[in-house]
Amino acid sequence: VYILVRSSLFRSQDGGETWQRLSNGLDNHNNLNSLTTSAANDRVLYTAASGDGVYHSSNGGDTWRSVNTGIDDREIGWVVSSPADANLVFAHTKTGKLYRSENGGEGWELVRQDLPATAIAIASDGSNPILLGDENGQIWRSEDRGTSWNQVNSPSDVGSVNQIAIANDFANSQTFVVATGEAGVYRTTDGGQSFS
Repeated sequence: VYILVRSSLFRSQDGGETWQRLSNGLDNHNNLNSLTTSAANDRVLYTAASGDGVYHSSNGGDTWRSVNTGIDDREIGWVVSSPADANLVFAHTKTGKLYRSENGGEGWELVRQDLPATAIAIASDGSNPILLGDENGQIWRSEDRGTSWNQVNSPSDVGSVNQIAIANDFANSQTFVVATGEAGVYRTTDGGQSFS
């Protein structure tokens, strides 16, 4: 179990009975605000601090190193790793820039800008969809690992998109769920063509 608390990162290897502070290589001067582990490799972690950028660990958090090559805006709001590919990572800045790394953070490229993204979800079943929600309630979908994005026919007047969860069998079920800021939870079973 990992937790971010009081600007620090802690790990428990006994179900939360005891905790160890992880700091070897974390030279962040600002608060750590995001943490992601890939289901494809649970030893691979990424964390981010606004102003310091992204950090990567390949050994379960024992050691860390800064990985910001290609990121020109280190005001990172969140970082998310693909559950299907530990090398595919997205980082979003507070200024609306979305960066992608396809080599485990070794290099990054800007794939979207001026997008007030608040949530992202990546299919875990090996299918391609990546879903992105923004503060205006809009949902975007990418089928090419984030290179291009198309708007989904999103529900209206829902406030921000706070969370998106994609079904484990998305390729077959075409189901995902969206938690909104003002209108509760919506579900689609046709890949986002309609919601209930």
